[in-house]
Amino acid sequence: MDKLTIEDKKKLSLNAKALNVFCALGQDEFARVSSCKSAKEAWKLLEATHEGDKDTKATKIALGTSEYENFKMKAGESVQDMNK
Repeated sequence: MDKLTIEDKKKLSLNAKALNVFCALGQDEFARVSSCKSAKEAWKLLEATHEGDKDTKATKIALGTSEYENFKMKAGESVQDMNK
């Protein structure tokens, strides 16, 4: 068996610590990432699941920006009505 270098041991230790995030996940999320071999792999999977790929993120940002820019009170509308 190959001996681990100090750097390898450090990486393994950091990865093990990062994988502790599994403890904070719900059942569905845990099932999604439980087979991941590294914290990086788990993070990428969670990120893709919740935020989408780069195109999806860009679309969400553009949509949110558009909604923000078009958010206006209509004539005769009260502040309470506007927020409904």
